[in-house]
Amino acid sequence: EGVDHVSAGLDEQQSYAVQHQHVLHDGGGGEEARDGGGGEDEDEEESDAAKMKKLQAMVTGFVRQMVAGSAITFLKQGAGDETSARRVPATFKLDKTLSSASVQGEDMSLGLGLADIEDIYNMDEDCQEVFPKWVVSALSAEEQSRLLMIFYTDAPVSRSFCILEGSVEARKRFQECLKVLCVYAQNGPPTAK
Repeated sequence: EGVDHVSAGLDEQQSYAVQHQHVLHDGGGGEEARDGGGGEDEDEEESDAAKMKKLQAMVTGFVRQMVAGSAITFLKQGAGDETSARRVPATFKLDKTLSSASVQGEDMSLGLGLADIEDIYNMDEDCQEVFPKWVVSALSAEEQSRLLMIFYTDAPVSRSFCILEGSVEARKRFQECLKVLCVYAQNGPPTAK
């Protein structure tokens, strides 16, 4: 139900979300120029339309996968050790309304609203100092390339958690699609014209 609703409204909303993705951190402070004007050139419009269609397909596939649940590795600080991380097999899941997410693992459970996500960081684009020292010191370079840290508001404080995706491509997809869904959750479904 929610997946189809979002799929039906993604053209307009994703366009808005992509244009306003800077609301969330754009890894590295926005090296990519955001062209806010014109767009009169037909080649550019076709290119934008092709990019939007590709993004829509990617987000729709991501939503379907995440509503069913997807395996991730949740990182917990080692007991009594400030330099170790315990890797907990977990499932990241979106609810059908696409308003919240949950992470369920062996001895942990976490729920958060997508509209409450403030930022999503990765080690390839963000400075290492953003990440907890116990995470950085516990991971290999290969694991660091698959690392994501999600900041969210749990009123009245900000919190964060770290996960590992299965591959660098999966990490990139997760981050890009979740950013689009967060903008969608923060701004609501597109309105009928």
